[in-house]
Amino acid sequence: MKVLEKLPPVKPLEFEEFNYVKPDRLDWEIFKEGETFVVVGSLVEVLRRNVVLDDPHSLAYLQKVLRDRGVIAELRKMGANERSTINIGGEEFELID
Repeated sequence: MKVLEKLPPVKPLEFEEFNYVKPDRLDWEIFKEGETFVVVGSLVEVLRRNVVLDDPHSLAYLQKVLRDRGVIAELRKMGANERSTINIGGEEFELID
């Protein structure tokens, strides 16, 4: 207790204010950059905020959303296969079904 009394007072928490604006629609588009398929759009921005890449359950959620929203099907139509590199929000993945 005596040691704690000697510590300096706790400073208030400092943070930058953040205002989240929910998009009206969750849209996306895919383009090729060299051999990499790049997925962009408001859907990707929402996923970047909500998916934890170190968590297998969160990654499963990412795959489900991409499948349910038709992103995986569109990647297949554009020629993506099991060896293709997919860039989503700056992170690179291999296409896996």
